[in-house]
Amino acid sequence: MAKKDNGPDKSFWMVTFSDLLSLMLTFFVLLLSMSVMNQKHLKEISSSFQHGLGILGRGGPFGIWIPAKESVVPPRVPAAYRERMQKLDDNLRSQFQHEGPKVEIGTDPRSGNLEVTLSAEGMFASGSTHLSKKAQFVLRQIGGALQPVPGRLEISGHTDNLPIHGSGHKANNWALSLARAVNVAGFFAEDLGFSSQRLAVAGYGPSRPVADNGTAEGRADNRRITIELIKDRGGEGGSG
Repeated sequence: MAKKDNGPDKSFWMVTFSDLLSLMLTFFVLLLSMSVMNQKHLKEISSSFQHGLGILGRGGPFGIWIPAKESVVPPRVPAAYRERMQKLDDNLRSQFQHEGPKVEIGTDPRSGNLEVTLSAEGMFASGSTHLSKKAQFVLRQIGGALQPVPGRLEISGHTDNLPIHGSGHKANNWALSLARAVNVAGFFAEDLGFSSQRLAVAGYGPSRPVADNGTAEGRADNRRITIELIKDRGGEGGSG
Protein backbone atom coordinates (compact mmCIF):
# COMPACT_ATOMS: atom_id res chain seq x y z
CA MET A 1 0.00 0.00 0.00
CA ALA A 2 1.50 3.39 -1.00
CA LYS A 3 2.48 5.84 1.75
CA LYS A 4 0.27 8.87 1.96
CA ASP A 5 1.95 12.11 0.79
CA ASN A 6 1.36 14.90 3.34
CA GLY A 7 2.92 17.69 1.16
CA PRO A 8 6.21 19.60 1.54
CA ASP A 9 8.05 19.65 4.86
CA LYS A 10 7.10 22.83 6.71
CA SER A 11 9.75 22.56 9.45
CA PHE A 12 12.56 24.20 7.35
CA TRP A 13 11.88 27.55 9.05
CA MET A 14 13.35 26.17 12.23
CA VAL A 15 16.79 26.07 10.58
CA THR A 16 16.65 29.77 9.73
CA PHE A 17 15.26 30.61 13.15
CA SER A 18 18.05 28.72 14.90
CA ASP A 19 20.65 30.59 12.81
CA LEU A 20 19.07 33.89 13.79
CA LEU A 21 19.14 32.93 17.47
CA SER A 22 22.81 31.98 17.17
CA LEU A 23 23.68 35.35 15.58
CA MET A 24 21.72 37.26 18.22
CA LEU A 25 23.42 35.32 20.98
CA THR A 26 26.84 36.11 19.50
CA PHE A 27 25.94 39.78 19.18
CA PHE A 28 24.84 40.05 22.84
CA VAL A 29 27.97 38.22 24.00
CA LEU A 30 30.09 40.80 22.13
CA LEU A 31 28.13 43.65 23.68
CA LEU A 32 28.64 42.16 27.12
CA SER A 33 32.36 41.65 26.60
CA MET A 34 32.82 45.23 25.32
CA SER A 35 30.94 46.64 28.30
CA VAL A 36 33.44 45.11 30.71
CA MET A 37 36.53 45.56 28.52
CA ASN A 38 39.38 47.54 29.92
CA GLN A 39 39.14 51.11 28.64
CA LYS A 40 42.86 51.15 27.84
CA HIS A 41 42.58 48.09 25.60
CA LEU A 42 39.62 49.61 23.83
CA LYS A 43 41.63 52.75 23.03
CA GLU A 44 44.51 50.64 21.74
CA ILE A 45 42.20 48.77 19.38
CA SER A 46 40.63 52.00 18.20
CA SER A 47 44.06 53.51 17.60
CA SER A 48 45.19 50.49 15.59
CA PHE A 49 42.16 50.83 13.35
CA GLN A 50 42.82 54.52 12.86
CA HIS A 51 46.46 54.10 11.93
CA GLY A 52 46.22 50.90 9.94
CA LEU A 53 42.84 50.61 8.27
CA GLY A 54 41.91 54.20 7.78
CA ILE A 55 38.22 53.62 8.52
CA LEU A 56 37.89 56.23 11.24
CA GLY A 57 38.64 59.33 9.23
CA ARG A 58 42.45 59.40 9.22
CA GLY A 59 43.36 56.73 6.70
CA GLY A 60 44.52 57.42 3.18
CA PRO A 61 42.89 56.09 0.01
CA PHE A 62 44.66 52.74 0.46
CA GLY A 63 44.09 52.40 4.18
CA ILE A 64 47.54 53.75 5.09
CA TRP A 65 48.00 56.63 7.46
CA ILE A 66 51.31 58.52 7.47
CA PRO A 67 51.76 61.01 10.31
CA ALA A 68 52.59 64.53 9.14
CA LYS A 69 56.18 65.54 9.73
CA GLU A 70 56.78 68.23 12.26
CA SER A 71 58.00 71.44 10.70
CA VAL A 72 61.68 71.92 11.39
CA VAL A 73 62.63 75.50 12.10
CA PRO A 74 66.31 76.18 11.39
CA PRO A 75 68.18 77.38 14.46
CA ARG A 76 68.65 81.11 14.69
CA VAL A 77 72.08 82.41 13.90
CA PRO A 78 73.84 83.42 17.12
CA ALA A 79 74.18 87.16 17.47
CA ALA A 80 77.90 86.83 18.16
CA TYR A 81 78.47 85.01 14.87
CA ARG A 82 76.39 87.55 12.96
CA GLU A 83 78.34 90.42 14.51
CA ARG A 84 81.61 88.73 13.63
CA MET A 85 80.55 88.37 10.00
CA GLN A 86 79.50 92.02 9.91
CA LYS A 87 82.90 93.12 11.21
CA LEU A 88 84.58 90.94 8.59
CA ASP A 89 82.33 92.51 5.96
CA ASP A 90 83.38 96.01 7.04
CA ASN A 91 87.04 95.00 7.15
CA LEU A 92 87.02 93.65 3.61
CA ARG A 93 85.17 96.68 2.28
CA SER A 94 87.81 98.98 3.75
CA GLN A 95 90.66 97.00 2.13
CA PHE A 96 89.51 96.86 -1.46
CA GLN A 97 90.58 99.50 -3.93
CA HIS A 98 88.57 100.67 -6.92
CA GLU A 99 91.02 99.01 -9.29
CA GLY A 100 90.82 95.35 -10.23
CA PRO A 101 87.69 93.18 -10.36
CA LYS A 102 84.40 94.54 -9.12
CA VAL A 103 83.77 93.20 -5.60
CA GLU A 104 80.49 92.99 -3.74
CA ILE A 105 80.27 91.90 -0.13
CA GLY A 106 77.16 91.00 1.78
CA THR A 107 75.80 88.95 4.66
CA ASP A 108 72.89 86.57 4.15
CA PRO A 109 70.12 87.87 6.46
CA ARG A 110 68.84 84.36 7.18
CA SER A 111 71.98 82.23 7.53
CA GLY A 112 74.36 84.99 8.56
CA ASN A 113 76.95 83.65 6.10
CA LEU A 114 79.32 86.12 4.50
CA GLU A 115 79.31 86.11 0.69
CA VAL A 116 81.88 87.81 -1.53
CA THR A 117 81.05 88.24 -5.23
CA LEU A 118 83.81 89.06 -7.72
CA SER A 119 83.15 90.09 -11.29
CA ALA A 120 84.84 87.76 -13.78
CA GLU A 121 85.72 90.76 -15.98
CA GLY A 122 88.73 91.76 -13.91
CA MET A 123 89.67 88.23 -12.89
CA PHE A 124 89.88 86.36 -16.18
CA ALA A 125 90.42 87.19 -19.82
CA SER A 126 87.49 86.27 -22.08
CA GLY A 127 87.12 82.49 -22.17
CA SER A 128 90.16 82.00 -19.93
CA THR A 129 90.52 80.36 -16.53
CA HIS A 130 93.91 81.94 -15.71
CA LEU A 131 93.77 84.34 -12.76
CA SER A 132 94.95 87.86 -13.55
CA LYS A 133 97.46 89.64 -11.30
CA LYS A 134 94.73 91.99 -10.08
CA ALA A 135 92.56 88.99 -9.26
CA GLN A 136 95.39 87.41 -7.27
CA PHE A 137 95.88 90.67 -5.36
CA VAL A 138 92.21 90.83 -4.35
CA LEU A 139 92.09 87.10 -3.51
CA ARG A 140 95.08 87.56 -1.19
CA GLN A 141 93.19 90.25 0.69
CA ILE A 142 90.09 88.08 0.91
CA GLY A 143 92.09 85.01 1.95
CA GLY A 144 94.00 86.93 4.60
CA ALA A 145 90.74 88.08 6.15
CA LEU A 146 88.97 84.69 5.93
CA GLN A 147 91.81 82.37 6.91
CA PRO A 148 91.54 82.77 10.71
CA VAL A 149 87.73 82.62 10.66
CA PRO A 150 86.22 79.16 11.31
CA GLY A 151 84.01 77.81 8.57
CA ARG A 152 84.00 76.25 5.12
CA LEU A 153 84.49 78.21 1.90
CA GLU A 154 82.20 77.36 -0.99
CA ILE A 155 83.58 78.80 -4.23
CA SER A 156 81.16 78.92 -7.16
CA GLY A 157 81.61 79.92 -10.78
CA HIS A 158 78.86 81.51 -12.90
CA THR A 159 78.56 82.59 -16.54
CA ASP A 160 76.12 84.32 -18.84
CA ASN A 161 73.94 82.36 -21.27
CA LEU A 162 75.90 83.00 -24.47
CA PRO A 163 76.99 79.59 -25.80
CA ILE A 164 80.66 78.77 -26.23
CA HIS A 165 82.20 75.97 -28.26
CA GLY A 166 85.50 74.24 -27.88
CA SER A 167 87.09 71.53 -25.78
CA GLY A 168 88.23 71.13 -22.21
CA HIS A 169 87.19 74.07 -20.05
CA LYS A 170 85.77 75.77 -23.16
CA ALA A 171 83.43 72.89 -23.97
CA ASN A 172 80.47 74.81 -22.54
CA ASN A 173 79.58 77.38 -19.89
CA TRP A 174 79.28 74.70 -17.21
CA ALA A 175 82.85 73.53 -17.77
CA LEU A 176 84.16 77.11 -17.90
CA SER A 177 82.44 78.12 -14.64
CA LEU A 178 83.71 75.02 -12.84
CA ALA A 179 87.28 75.42 -14.10
CA ARG A 180 87.37 79.03 -12.90
CA ALA A 181 86.08 78.05 -9.45
CA VAL A 182 88.67 75.26 -9.25
CA ASN A 183 91.48 77.71 -10.05
CA VAL A 184 90.31 80.11 -7.34
CA ALA A 185 90.18 77.24 -4.83
CA GLY A 186 93.62 76.12 -5.98
CA PHE A 187 94.99 79.61 -5.36
CA PHE A 188 93.57 79.57 -1.82
CA ALA A 189 95.09 76.14 -1.14
CA GLU A 190 98.47 76.40 -2.89
CA ASP A 191 99.32 80.09 -2.52
CA LEU A 192 97.52 81.04 0.69
CA GLY A 193 97.83 77.76 2.62
CA PHE A 194 94.15 76.96 3.11
CA SER A 195 93.35 73.39 4.08
CA SER A 196 91.66 71.52 1.24
CA GLN A 197 89.08 70.27 3.76
CA ARG A 198 87.77 73.82 4.08
CA LEU A 199 87.26 74.29 0.35
CA ALA A 200 84.40 73.23 -1.90
CA VAL A 201 83.86 74.17 -5.54
CA ALA A 202 80.86 74.28 -7.86
CA GLY A 203 80.21 75.40 -11.43
CA TYR A 204 76.68 76.60 -12.11
CA GLY A 205 77.18 77.89 -15.65
CA PRO A 206 74.27 80.15 -16.68
CA SER A 207 71.73 78.51 -14.32
CA ARG A 208 71.77 81.18 -11.58
CA PRO A 209 71.66 84.61 -13.19
CA VAL A 210 71.48 87.72 -11.03
CA ALA A 211 70.75 90.09 -13.93
CA ASP A 212 69.12 90.15 -17.36
CA ASN A 213 71.14 88.26 -19.95
CA GLY A 214 69.44 90.34 -22.63
CA THR A 215 71.81 93.26 -22.03
CA ALA A 216 75.59 93.54 -22.06
CA GLU A 217 75.60 94.93 -18.51
CA GLY A 218 73.41 92.09 -17.28
CA ARG A 219 75.64 89.45 -18.87
CA ALA A 220 78.69 91.09 -17.27
CA ASP A 221 77.02 90.88 -13.85
CA ASN A 222 76.22 87.20 -14.39
CA ARG A 223 79.86 86.33 -15.16
CA ARG A 224 81.14 86.10 -11.61
CA ILE A 225 82.80 84.11 -8.83
CA THR A 226 81.16 83.84 -5.42
CA ILE A 227 82.94 82.89 -2.20
CA GLU A 228 80.62 82.01 0.68
CA LEU A 229 81.85 81.47 4.21
CA ILE A 230 79.61 78.76 5.66
CA LYS A 231 79.38 78.38 9.40
CA ASP A 232 80.29 74.95 10.73
CA ARG A 233 77.38 72.98 12.19
CA GLY A 234 79.10 72.55 15.48
CA GLY A 235 79.91 76.22 15.70
CA GLU A 236 83.64 75.48 15.44
CA GLY A 237 85.84 75.13 12.44
CA GLY A 238 89.47 74.76 11.58
CA SER A 239 91.40 77.63 10.14
CA GLY A 240 94.23 77.44 7.70
